[in-house]
Amino acid sequence: MAEARHARTIENELKPGKPCVNIVGTGPYRFIAYDKRYLSGKSVRWTVVRQPFAGQPQDVLSSYVNGNDPVTGMPFAQEIVDGLTAPPNAEESMTGLPATRAVPPTLIDTEENLQELFKRNDWTDYAPIVLPTEERVEAMLAGTKRKPTDFVSRNDMLPGARQCSVKNVAIAAVMAGAKPSMFPTILSATASGTLALSSVSFTNAIFVGGPVRNELRMNYKVGALGPWNETNAILGRAFLLLGKTATGVHVYPTEYFESGTSPESQGNNLQYNSVVTVENEEALPPGWTPLVQQLGFKPGESVVAVGSGDTMIHSSGEMTSYNPAQMMVDYAHGLAGGGAVTIYMDPTVARMLYDSYGFDTKEKLSKYFCDNFQMTVDQYWSNGVHYSTVYGLGKQGLEPYASWVKAFQDGNKTMLIKPYTNPRDIRIVVVGGETQSTFYVTNFRIGQGIKVSDWK
Repeated sequence: MAEARHARTIENELKPGKPCVNIVGTGPYRFIAYDKRYLSGKSVRWTVVRQPFAGQPQDVLSSYVNGNDPVTGMPFAQEIVDGLTAPPNAEESMTGLPATRAVPPTLIDTEENLQELFKRNDWTDYAPIVLPTEERVEAMLAGTKRKPTDFVSRNDMLPGARQCSVKNVAIAAVMAGAKPSMFPTILSATASGTLALSSVSFTNAIFVGGPVRNELRMNYKVGALGPWNETNAILGRAFLLLGKTATGVHVYPTEYFESGTSPESQGNNLQYNSVVTVENEEALPPGWTPLVQQLGFKPGESVVAVGSGDTMIHSSGEMTSYNPAQMMVDYAHGLAGGGAVTIYMDPTVARMLYDSYGFDTKEKLSKYFCDNFQMTVDQYWSNGVHYSTVYGLGKQGLEPYASWVKAFQDGNKTMLIKPYTNPRDIRIVVVGGETQSTFYVTNFRIGQGIKVSDWK
């Protein structure tokens, strides 16, 4: 869990020998056992606070602090003091990662029984899979010149501390129904990011650009964001299955995994396919740079970039006399505010912005978004993610958060702020078949990107 990793960084790197105590809510508490056993090999101390705590009145928060840990029954404040002062016990003094329960290297049974075994262990999306026999995996590995043991990525989110090899990816690709020709693109997605899960129900966004779009006959026109193309569908499914197999993301314990690792409260239907999006580069207005090049790659290079977020808001119809750029800003108020935004727009919307509203580059539209999105400091700090991540930076004096914290503390809660401070965090992807002038505003942050040629 993120809290444990931050605490270990302080204890082991920033201030060696200085103890830390993690404070965790009652919901994520059940994942502590996993964190102790598999992330670091060194125990960190915890105390548990009741939930919810974000947005609660001060008297409720005070009752939490002055009350007891709901798990141990011990006084909450005393547990913190003891955690910072008491010497480590025998268990806490142990170092090194314990042996984990290994999946048998070969599973021999009927196909029906193996399908049930995979589902029982949460290695699938609960639709039938292609069983990853040795012959099928070898055929998939022929789609790349990389060695089966080559390192592809490391998952440092949840569950964390798990490395992924080319063969791991090949197994997931077979399960998803991929062809060897798709394998370099699936490897590139894996190298660009890992399955993003958290208590706020993250999902991934997988972006594809460049010639590989046509080589694999991917869909970037009519129905591009729906279930209407084989490669689009398999790429997203393989990414999910890899997270469930090689990186061990599970909500509940399984036969081969002792505990759940993902503390999601609700989950997200977008996780099924990780929002695979392919840019319709041919339909870009003059001067609008393909996202591949905005990410720093050359024309003609095929690129896959993986990001994360959780929300997509659709415009639900044609625009008439209203500035579509301002409408995108208005719709974005349904997001948390701040961080990153990716806007998926039909080519007809892009042409309208270009022809009628003067947006002759994507960059100009991104800057307009940052300049025109406003919200109150009360709205901004009422978001628990903002409060738990950057509020502390503001209290330390880092701008612009310091000014926003001061206004909030001074009671000037209606002061308007512009939380999107970097136009490069506002990505524009043109995608669709030009049958309706619609768009999606999302809070996805697209990653740096990986060249597909690196994994051929």
